[in-house]
Amino acid sequence: PNNKNIIMAAEQTISMVNDRKVIVLPTRTIPQGLSAMLAYDPDASVEKNAIAMMEAAGKIGRASCRERV
Repeated sequence: PNNKNIIMAAEQTISMVNDRKVIVLPTRTIPQGLSAMLAYDPDASVEKNAIAMMEAAGKIGRASCRERV
């Protein structure tokens, strides 16, 4: 979800999907979400992907940029 306020709402959708397995990766920032997406392997199982994607997201720290005057 890339936002800590959306994670609970995203997790509620899991029970609404019956034709596939859904896992919500609780990323809190856009860079974490992008890192997780880049770790996705279409040939891996759902479980292996979830682990790899969360590991990738966990490696992303926080940063900020400021204009120096």
